[in-house]
Amino acid sequence: GDVEIKSTMLVVLNASNTPPFTIEDESDGGEELRMKYRYLDLRRGPLQRNLALRNRMNIE
Repeated sequence: GDVEIKSTMLVVLNASNTPPFTIEDESDGGEELRMKYRYLDLRRGPLQRNLALRNRMNIE
C-alpha cells in the first residue's frame, strides 16, 4: 500500500458467527457437517475447481 487511512470510528453493520468448520482445502469438518452447510463448503478450493471443470466440460 501506497495509501494509508486512519480511522477514528468503526461501526459494525452486521456481526457474524464463527463458521462451523474452517474454509480451507483441508477442512476439519466431517462430511455430514459439510453437507449441512453446503453453501460454505462450496467456497473451498477443491470444490470450486470441480465446478469450474464441470462448467468447462459443459461448454465444449
